[in-house]
Amino acid sequence: SRDYHKKQNALRALQKKALDKNPDEFYFKMINTRLKDGVHVIKQPKDEVTPEQAKLMKTQDIKYVEMKRVAEAKVI
Repeated sequence: SRDYHKKQNALRALQKKALDKNPDEFYFKMINTRLKDGVHVIKQPKDEVTPEQAKLMKTQDIKYVEMKRVAEAKVI
């Protein structure tokens, strides 16, 4: 009996909280999700890298590794 009433009180508290909720409330997650068959699905961002961007990233990676190598050589 106590367990039943405890659960009923919890449900009443949740219902009251839902009624008090601000309808204009906004979360950033709302932008990236969509309902599909009643289930929230997160939109996957399209990560398209152009050949120029790929080349730039590779050169930056090489420069970073070279910089770290020089720094470690100085430490030694």
